[in-house]
Amino acid sequence: MRIASMFVLIIAIFLLAGCDTGRPAETATPTVTAGPTDTPVLPTREPLPPTWTPGMPPTITPRPSATLEDLPTQPPTATMPPDCASFVADYNRIGERFVLGTAPTLYWSPATNASGYRVVLYDPQGETLWVVILDAGTTSYEFPLDLFANVTADTLRAGTPLVYGWEVTPVDDDLVRYCPPSGGELIPMPPEAG
Repeated sequence: MRIASMFVLIIAIFLLAGCDTGRPAETATPTVTAGPTDTPVLPTREPLPPTWTPGMPPTITPRPSATLEDLPTQPPTATMPPDCASFVADYNRIGERFVLGTAPTLYWSPATNASGYRVVLYDPQGETLWVVILDAGTTSYEFPLDLFANVTADTLRAGTPLVYGWEVTPVDDDLVRYCPPSGGELIPMPPEAG
């Protein structure tokens, strides 16, 4: 809008300038303005030092992609305290599935010099459902049946199995992890599927 108003104003000035007002023309020194054919003046800059030479941009070498052959076949082994070498869950006795209405039991061999064991049960969403601290001489634990009270045989027959997680961790006197944990899954089954 402003540009249109200015354009109209400029046209009006030119029209008025061309009209004869009857007064003698004033003599004025014409001013010269730069037109589109004038050469622009470029700013000057300091010359390059005499030691400067043009060069090529650096070449970027792409890194090769990793292949399956490049991956290690065994995971790196962590340094485990010697006292932990004897600690392991007895998966042969535990079993992954248990019949609803029977208490799942965990078994493990003791860790030398452990002050106790922390047993954790995780619900199917991965949230901690149950934690218990056991004495150093303990090598098994039977979960209370009421932990699975909300699970019914109809629920289990209806769809995807419920998968609970468990973990046994040797701890020191301050209940801090003494050895890496052992863990697994527990899956309740309807009684007739036993």
